[in-house]
Amino acid sequence: MNLRLIDFPEPATLDDYELAIQHVIRLLNKQTGLIAVLQFGNVSAPGISDIDLLAVFQNHASCQINPLEILNERYRKLFTHNVDAITENHLNDFFTFTLLDRFRIIAGDLKWKQKLPEGDDLKMLKRQIAAEYLVANYIDLAMQHAYRVIRVRNLLQHLKGLKSDFEYIDIKNPLLDACIDELIDWRNNWFNNAQPSNKQLSQWFCNFYLNFKEFTEQFISDHPLYLPANSRIKLSSRIQWRPSDHLSAVRTGIRLPSRWIRNKVFYKRNQRLNSWKLFIPSVSHTRHELLRTRYAFFESLHASNKVSFPYFHTFSTGIT
Repeated sequence: MNLRLIDFPEPATLDDYELAIQHVIRLLNKQTGLIAVLQFGNVSAPGISDIDLLAVFQNHASCQINPLEILNERYRKLFTHNVDAITENHLNDFFTFTLLDRFRIIAGDLKWKQKLPEGDDLKMLKRQIAAEYLVANYIDLAMQHAYRVIRVRNLLQHLKGLKSDFEYIDIKNPLLDACIDELIDWRNNWFNNAQPSNKQLSQWFCNFYLNFKEFTEQFISDHPLYLPANSRIKLSSRIQWRPSDHLSAVRTGIRLPSRWIRNKVFYKRNQRLNSWKLFIPSVSHTRHELLRTRYAFFESLHASNKVSFPYFHTFSTGIT
């Protein structure tokens, strides 16, 4: 299969990342009600890694500015999505339901109590989170495969996280692990004259996609997602989900020839010409109150942020 490669990483320095962050912090510090800014993860591969920030505001605060509006194109590219926003009263539940722990406070001061689930609840929550990320990657890779386009930086970012998801719930798949390790090695040496050729990366993608597709379909069949009957998948307005016994993604529409898709703008145009149905093995009822409360929390968070922080990003696994 001939694949078009777009969205290649561009060289950047750690100073570029730090300057971009400081520009955003200066703007946020001028906003009424800001308490603190957190940074998740780290910049392990400048030019590939993205900046992931969370702005914490006082309860009932509102912020109507776009926190990335002051950045030039060079700095804006370091953000895959906008700054996340949350109010202080949502913070404890946020950390409980996401289990995020790799972060640091880079502005302001913050105190909270994180109540971690235990026992069976913790096991189920970890499995639900990992499964949601698997499904999100499943549809993303299905789109790229269908359009015959590889979004290179996107691939290098997301599949490093996928390895963490496997480790998170102790998944052992030597074939996928070997593929991901090869990609991570390319990622770590991308700007050291060690990039794979377009042909190599295309062959890698086709091999990985088929194996990942088979694995994920089996895993989600064995471990259905908890999704209430009225759930709204947050991946895209062009994606509808349906309950099913088997995980699959079905496209309808017109596929532009891959040679026409020169960058992300053309990729998005292709998206608008297509719609997808995502069939997900799921259960609409669960004995785990934690999963029910978690879903209701994210529904509430998205609804309130849409009004109070319309230009910010709201945290999502792609499913919640």
